[in-house]
Amino acid sequence: MKLTVLSNRFIPVIYSVVSLLLLFCVNHLELVTDLELSIIYVLIQIISIFVAWYLSRKSLGIFIMFQLTFSLFIGGRFFAYLLNPTLDIDIFEPTYFFDYNVSTERKIEIYSYVLLFVIFSVLGYSLTRRKNNFKYVLNLSVRESSVRRISKIGDVLFPVFAVCTLWPAFDTLKEAMSGGGYLLLYATQSDEYSSGENFVPNLILFFFSFAFVYGDKSQQRKYLILYLLNSVLTLLIGARGGIGALFLFMIWIYSLKHRINLYKLFVGSVLAMVLLLFLFSFSVRAAEYGDSSFSINTLLTSISVFLYTQGISLMVFDASRLIDVYPFIGYLQVFIPGATFFYGLMGNSLLPQDFSFTYHMCYELNPSLYVNGNGLGWSVLSDVYLFSFGYIWIFTVLSFLIGSAFGILEVLSEKYVFYRYIVFYIFMACMLIPRGAGLIPLLIYGVVYLFLFRLITFEKNKS
Repeated sequence: MKLTVLSNRFIPVIYSVVSLLLLFCVNHLELVTDLELSIIYVLIQIISIFVAWYLSRKSLGIFIMFQLTFSLFIGGRFFAYLLNPTLDIDIFEPTYFFDYNVSTERKIEIYSYVLLFVIFSVLGYSLTRRKNNFKYVLNLSVRESSVRRISKIGDVLFPVFAVCTLWPAFDTLKEAMSGGGYLLLYATQSDEYSSGENFVPNLILFFFSFAFVYGDKSQQRKYLILYLLNSVLTLLIGARGGIGALFLFMIWIYSLKHRINLYKLFVGSVLAMVLLLFLFSFSVRAAEYGDSSFSINTLLTSISVFLYTQGISLMVFDASRLIDVYPFIGYLQVFIPGATFFYGLMGNSLLPQDFSFTYHMCYELNPSLYVNGNGLGWSVLSDVYLFSFGYIWIFTVLSFLIGSAFGILEVLSEKYVFYRYIVFYIFMACMLIPRGAGLIPLLIYGVVYLFLFRLITFEKNKS
C-alpha cells in the first residue's frame, strides 16, 4: 500500500521532469528535424496516456480518450511520419487556406505550445485524479418517479427526433451526390450560432445521456442506433468526426463493464480506424479527392495519409495565431450559448465572419474561400492561446487547469450520479475539441435540460 502511495505521488513529478527535459533538448540542442521532433512528441504522448491510465487506477476515463483524439487531430502528422517515413510529407505544411513561410523558429514555437499543453494538462489531471475529497458545487438528484416520467417523454419524442435528424442528413447526402459535393456540409456558415439551432441536437443528447446514466436499456439502443445512422450518413458525405467519436464512445462504454488494458485500447482504436477508412472510401468526399480506393495492400499508406490529414489541426492552431485581433463576441461565445443571438437582441449587428473565432480567422486568411463555404475548424489549443493573450506562462497555467478539471470531473462522476450524467453528456464533444470548440455552452445545455425536466416531473409528482 505504501509503495502504491509513493508511486502515485512521484510518478507525476518524474513524468513532468522527463517531459520538460525532452522539450528543453528540442529548444536548446537544435533537434529540429521531422524525425527528431516526431520521436520526442510520440514518446511524450504515449507516456502521457500511460501516466493518466495508471493514476486513474487503470481505467479508461474521459481524459485518456481526449488525449487519444488530441494525438490524432494535433499529433497525427508526427505519428504518420514515424509510421511511414517514405511518404513525401511536411509535418508543418500550412493549411490550404493560407500559404506562409513556417520558419524553423516558428516550428519550434508551435511544437513547444503543443507539448506544454500535453505535459501540463496531464500534470493537472494527475495531481487531482488521485485525490478523493472534492466537494461538489452543484448536484441535481433525480427521483425514481421522475426518471420514469423523463424516460417516457424520451420514448414519445424519439420518432420526432429520428425524423428531425435523419431527414436532413438524407437530404444533404442526396444533394451532395447530385453535384453539391462535400462542402455542402458548410453551406450555411452561421447556423450553429443562430437562436434554437442547437435545441434539438442537444435535446437528443440529453435523452441519450440520461438513458445511459439512469439505465433505460431500450432508449440506450434506440438513441445509439439513431446516432450511428446519422454518423454513417454524414460519413458518406465525407465528415468522419462524428462516427469516430461514436466509436470511441462505444469503446469507453465497453470499458465501464469490462476490464480493458492499453493493448486492447490500441487494438480497438486501430480496428475502428480501419473500419472508418473502409466506410470513408465510399463517401462523396473520397470520390472528389480521389481517395475512393481501399485495399489491404495499401492499408499502411491509407492509415498514414489518414493520420496526416487528420493532423491538420496542428497547423489550424498555428493559423489562428496569425490573426492579431478577434471580435469580442467570440470570447463570449466560448462561454455563453447563443451569445451572438442575445447580442443581436440588444440592437447590435454582426457580419457572419464575426460570429465566432473560426469564421473570423477563415475570413481574414482567405475571404474568397470563406464566402464559397470553405472552413478550417478550430482547436482547444487556439482557445487556450487566445485566453492566455500570447503569454506562454498563462498558457501553461490554463493547460494545467484544463487537466485538473478533467480529473475533478472524473472523481466526482464516480461518487455522484449527476456528474456521471455530465460526463456522458459531454463525452463525444470532448473527443472533438482538439479540432473544434463549444464545450462549455454544451455543458450549460446539459445542466439546464436536466434541471428543467427534473422541475417538470417534480411538479407533476407534487400534484
